[in-house]
Amino acid sequence: MLTTQQHERLRQFFGAYFHEDFLLDSPSPDAVVDLYLHDHDAMEIQNLAGDILHLLQETAGADLDRRLYREYGCNYLPEADRLTRAEWLLRLATKLKTASNQS
Repeated sequence: MLTTQQHERLRQFFGAYFHEDFLLDSPSPDAVVDLYLHDHDAMEIQNLAGDILHLLQETAGADLDRRLYREYGCNYLPEADRLTRAEWLLRLATKLKTASNQS
């Protein structure tokens, strides 16, 4: 089960970076992640990657959709890029882990 601290990190990330107007900040979801990488240190990035993987382990299907939108404020629809939410989150966690190892 996700801790309060993990919930807060997920809420801050998705709500701040994938808010309803996120495409006004960056031209693509990948560019939005790059903004996060620029703004945070390796430990914060690594923690978020782990939180996302933990979320994936404990949540699936419609529950994942609901949690991302309602609990965390994520307004990105990966289906527009032909990805499921689980696929996108796995790619996101991988990108974050890779970036944290290069810092």
